[in-house]
Amino acid sequence: MTTTNIIENSDHPIIKHNNLDVESQQTQETQETIEVMFDYAKRAQWLRAALLGANDGLLSTASIMMGVGAVSQDVKTMILSGIATLLGGACSMAIGEFVSVYSQYDIEMSQIKREIKGGWSNDDEIEEKKNGLPSPVKAALASAFAFAVGALVPLLAAAFISSYHVRLAVVVVAVSLALVGFGSLGAMLGRAPLVKSTLRVLIGGWLAMGVTFGLTKAVGSTEGSKAYDSCPKGYDETKRRSLIDNLFKDEKYVKRSSVNKANRAKQLFPSLQGSKSISSQRYDHIQKTGKFSYVETWAKNHSRKGVFVNKHATETYEKIDQARTDLQCERGTEEVDELEILGRGLGERSGYILGVGRKLKHASPILATSSYMPEPQTSKKKYEELEERSRRQEEEMERMRQEMAEMRALFLRGHSGGESSTPNGSNTNPSSQNDDHEDEDE
Repeated sequence: MTTTNIIENSDHPIIKHNNLDVESQQTQETQETIEVMFDYAKRAQWLRAALLGANDGLLSTASIMMGVGAVSQDVKTMILSGIATLLGGACSMAIGEFVSVYSQYDIEMSQIKREIKGGWSNDDEIEEKKNGLPSPVKAALASAFAFAVGALVPLLAAAFISSYHVRLAVVVVAVSLALVGFGSLGAMLGRAPLVKSTLRVLIGGWLAMGVTFGLTKAVGSTEGSKAYDSCPKGYDETKRRSLIDNLFKDEKYVKRSSVNKANRAKQLFPSLQGSKSISSQRYDHIQKTGKFSYVETWAKNHSRKGVFVNKHATETYEKIDQARTDLQCERGTEEVDELEILGRGLGERSGYILGVGRKLKHASPILATSSYMPEPQTSKKKYEELEERSRRQEEEMERMRQEMAEMRALFLRGHSGGESSTPNGSNTNPSSQNDDHEDEDE
C-alpha cells in the first residue's frame, strides 16, 4: 500500500506536469495564431490602400493612353493624355481618401468622447485609442503617391518611342509586367495564393486596356487617324504627322470639311470612288488603257458588283442614258461629248457638273496622254523661249548699269568744275553724244 501510494503520489505530479505542458503549449499556439491573424488583418488596411492606388494609377493611365492611341498616332498627344490622367487621378485619389479617412476619424473620435463622458475607459485606454486613430493627411498623400507610381509605368514606356505600333506594344508589355509585380506583391504580403491573385490582376488589366482601345477605335476614329493610315509609306513619319495635324486643325479646312459633310448628307445616293477625284481616275485610266469614259466611270463609282447602290442611282443613270440618246438625235451622230451628256443628265451650276466636278473645256470622249503630259518637242521649245527671254533681260540690265555709271561720272565732273556749255546753251555732254550715236546705230 505504501509503495503504491508512493508511486501514485510520485506519478501524480508527473501527470499533472505533463498536462500543464500541453495546456501551456496550446495556449501559446493560440496566442500566436491570434497574433498572426491580427497582424495580417491590420496589415490588410494599408496594403489594400497602397495596391489599390498603384493598380488604379497603372490601369487608368494605360487604358486612357491606349484609347487615345487608338485614334491618334501622335506620341505627344498620347503622352499628354497620360500626364493629364496622372495629375487628375492623383488629385482625385488624394481627395477621396482624405474625405473617407476623415469620416472614419470623426466616427472614432465621437466614440472616444462618449467613452470619456460615460467613464467606460481609463486614461491609458483613451490615450491608446487616440494614438491609433488614422491620419487623413497621411492617407491622402500615400494614396496620391501610389497612384502616381503606377501611372509612371506606361508614361515612361511610351515617352521615348516614336514608332506607333512599337509604342503600343511596349506599353502593353510594361503594364503587364507591372500588373504581375503588383499582384505578386499583394499576394505575398497578404499570404494569399500567389498564382491566383496574380492572374486575377493581370487578366483584369488586359480587359481594361482591351475594352478601352477597342471601343475608342470603333467610335472615335478621326479624319486625322484615317489620313495617317492612308499616307504613302517611305515618308518621314514625324514630318508626315505634323503636316496632317496642321491640315486637320486649319480653320479653313475645318470649315470646308463641315460644308462637305453637310452636302454629303443631302446626297440621294453615296459614291464609292473614295478619295480619288474624277480627274485622278481619268489620269490613271489613260495611263493604263489610253482611253477614258466619264459615263462608265460614273456608273462604276455608284455601283457595287455591277448593281447600283440604290434606286436613286439607278434613276439618275437612266437620265444620263436618256441625255445621251437626245444629244445623239440632235447632233445626228453617235460621237457626243460625254461631259455634255453628264451635264444634261446630272445638271450644271456655275461651271460645275453636279456629282462630277468642274467642267473641262473641249473635253472629248477619248483623251490622249498628251493632254496631261506635253510632248518633248513642246517642252524643249518652251525652254528655249524662256532662255532667250532671260538672255535679252540680262542684256537690258547690263545696258542700264552702263548708263547709270556714265550718269554718275557726269555728276562728279559737274561738281568739280569740269561741266561746260555751248554758246547757245546746248549741253556738250559726251554721254548724250554717245547716246545719239547709239540711237543711230539702232
